[in-house]
Amino acid sequence: MGARFCDGIVQKDIDTRPFKVIEGCEGKPVIVFEHGSSEQKKFSPEEISSMILRNLKEAAEAYLGTTVTDAVITWALMSCV
Repeated sequence: MGARFCDGIVQKDIDTRPFKVIEGCEGKPVIVFEHGSSEQKKFSPEEISSMILRNLKEAAEAYLGTTVTDAVITWALMSCV
C-alpha cells in the first residue's frame, strides 16, 4: 500500500500475482478481479486491506462470542538462515 504503479517493486510483484493489476487514478495500482463470466470488480489496495481486516474482526467476534472494539495487528517476517 502506498506504492505507485510504476514503482519497481510493484512491477515485480505484478508478475507473481494471480490477479490483474492496472494503473488507476494518480498512478495508483488497482486490483482487477473477474466476477462471474463477464463482470470485473476493481479495488484499491486499501479497499482489499479493509475487507480482510473486517473479515478478521468478524471471525474474532464469532470465536470470542463478544464484540471486538480494540485489536493489535502485527506482521512477523521470518527468514530461514
